[in-house]
Amino acid sequence: MKPSALVGRTAPASYAEFIIDREIAGNACSADYLELSPEGTVANLWGSALPGDTSLALARCPNNHVWGEIAKRPRPADALQRRQAERRAYLKGLPPRIAHGPLMCGTSAMLGRCGAGHYYDLVLRCYAEICPDCGRKDSDAHLRRLARWLPKLRQMRAVRYWVITWPPDMLGELRTRRALAEAGKRAAHAMKRLGYLRGLRRWHFFGETPGWRPHLNVLVDGKYLERPRLEVEKAFLREALGLPANGVIHERYVGANNPRRAVKIVHRGRYIQRATFTDWHRDPEMAVELFGFRNVAWWGKGRWDGPPAWEIPPRYAWLARLAALEDGHCPDCGEPLTWTGPHSLVSLGLSPEAVVQHAERGGIVRLHELERAAAAI
Repeated sequence: MKPSALVGRTAPASYAEFIIDREIAGNACSADYLELSPEGTVANLWGSALPGDTSLALARCPNNHVWGEIAKRPRPADALQRRQAERRAYLKGLPPRIAHGPLMCGTSAMLGRCGAGHYYDLVLRCYAEICPDCGRKDSDAHLRRLARWLPKLRQMRAVRYWVITWPPDMLGELRTRRALAEAGKRAAHAMKRLGYLRGLRRWHFFGETPGWRPHLNVLVDGKYLERPRLEVEKAFLREALGLPANGVIHERYVGANNPRRAVKIVHRGRYIQRATFTDWHRDPEMAVELFGFRNVAWWGKGRWDGPPAWEIPPRYAWLARLAALEDGHCPDCGEPLTWTGPHSLVSLGLSPEAVVQHAERGGIVRLHELERAAAAI
């Protein structure tokens, strides 16, 4: 392929397309793309190095037709400005102290290095449910919360999952951080009186029905209960929490002999850790009230030091890597990580979109992937 073989064709102002083989001009070919940097092969093909804000993508179809596209790449700062403008429009109306976290979410990162020379980037998140990034299912924030629970989940041989729902006429009592925190503590205390000496809990603020519908999710470990005993425990919980007879309490059990125990337990944790208050316009008053609320909690200090009761399923190998990173250890070798930062992504020559494109689940990026992303911009 020589530069003289390139034939120009009119295209939108943002890019110019050049056909290398005259015979395929106008024909649609199924092709595999190969992204190239402005140096090296591109310079040899084009005759001179391309400007830094452009790149050449080459493709070859099954019929051996070769074609390319010169594309103008947006600068990281430009991409960030567009993203911030969209974020400001969504957050308009919220106090600045509350809007700041979602506005800056995903714009900086910590860089970690272990003694074996492995480098990692961890994108910083605000963890606010109303954040367009952190409120998504399987977002970085969602999966990191799950990863922090993983060591405790693995110590549960059998799991009982409780969902405690307050009746509609009592929901007005749960419209402050203090009321939610106290209700959660009362539930944990009641669970301990029932013999559940350790457990995990988290609120969901909205459900399938419209409007404010807080309900408390609780995971405890315990043995199987016959229906009469289960009804006794539900009645005890209603009394301890001041709930009337129409206070709905659901229960699900995953036994130690269940062949899919590990998958089911992780699934429960993943479901509980998802965000439900994903748009602050659903309840602006509570969006302000919940700022700074500690929603994830556990009890049983000193009772979480036992060995794992089950192995992590292969499908959740990524979760084990994320849990290691959350614990401050290298996912590859287990060595402690030393962190530096935070570093602005723009200062690293990256946009939030570029990092997300190269990230593992949970927002982990290996340094060599960051270098590839930076080289492509």
